[in-house]
This record gives sequence, structure tokens and C-alpha cells, in this order.
Amino acid sequence: NAVNVNSDGLGEVLLYSYYTVEDGKDTYVNITNTTENTVAVKVRFVESMNSQEVLDFNLYLSPFDVWTAAAIAPAATGPGALVTNDTSCTVPAFTPGVPEPFRVFAFSGAFQDHPDSTADILSAPERTRQGHIEMIEMGLLQTGSGALQLAEEATHNATGVPANCAALRGAWVAGGGWANTPAANIDLPSGGLFGAGAIIEVSRGSMVS
Repeated sequence: NAVNVNSDGLGEVLLYSYYTVEDGKDTYVNITNTTENTVAVKVRFVESMNSQEVLDFNLYLSPFDVWTAAAIAPAATGPGALVTNDTSCTVPAFTPGVPEPFRVFAFSGAFQDHPDSTADILSAPERTRQGHIEMIEMGLLQTGSGALQLAEEATHNATGVPANCAALRGAWVAGGGWANTPAANIDLPSGGLFGAGAIIEVSRGSMVS
């Protein structure tokens, strides 16, 4: 009974079974925090050939927050990318509206997972253009004035922008509090997350959710 699938679609781990940016398609995803807690979430984009990470980051959702983004192809060839205009705090930061390319380091060079004879194909950035997405709740941020009690800093203010995302990013730089002690001032996960995804091909007017 340690792990179960919630029939209501709420939980601590969300698995988006497929993303693709091939053939003119975009993949739109969202995640909603249905609780009054400030939640830390690990987001991972994973390619389809051998489940290697192509992008991962921390996402901090304030109470009842919704985060939205899309996987897109900036060009007909090359890597996929993530683009978002959302203001919820992420570590590292993303520039609104600017595509963040997916990475190949997990399956190229010293980390390649294939013979050298196929490196041109299997280390190519095109390998990042389809896969799946994982969003895993890491825990709850604490309220308070301590250096790592950052719930208030991640919470949206009256203008719709989190109060101080820079404080969360600073906690992860070399010498920062979470860089030294990653679990400091993090409470146990509580669940209450749900999400949705859709693959859209504008030229055909099609959507698969």
C-alpha cells in the first residue's frame, strides 16, 4: 500500500505519458496545487529512447497556484525546448517567452548509452524531441523569517508575481543553504497536485489530451 493511483487524479507524483515536438506538434502541460501549502516540485523531461533526462528543474507552487508551459520545436531540426510565460518560481530561472533548449549531456560524450558507431544519430539533439514528463513533489516550504523558511518568498503577491524568487535561487548556489543541506526546512509532501497535458498540431486543427 506504499504507492497507489488516486482515482481522483490528485497526488504527489504526476506522470505525463508522452510529449512530442515532432512534425509541427507542441505539447502543453500544466500542474495545479490544490492546497494552501507552498509546494516544491521536481520537474523532469525525459527522452523516449532510454529515459535519459533532457531538462530538470525545481518548481515552487504557491497556495492554489497553477503553472503552465509548453514543449516546442524552435526549428525543424535540433533539440526540443521548454517555453513558459508563467511567473511561479523555478530554479534555475527561465526567461519568459524564450525557449529553453533540451540538453543532450545525459546521453552524449562520456555519458553516451550507445556504441560509438551510432553516435552521430543517438547523440543528436533530435533525440530530445519526444519523451515523457515527471513531476514529483519534494516537500512543503516553511513559513517564517529564517533563511530557508521561504514559503512567503515563493508566494504570489497582489500583482501576480512571487515575492522573491531570487531568495530561492540563492539558496541553491554554491554555499547556499539548500546547496549545503538540501532537506533543511522542508516538510514532508502532502499531495494535492493534479495536472493535464495536450498535444496540439495547429496546422491540422488537432488536439490529443
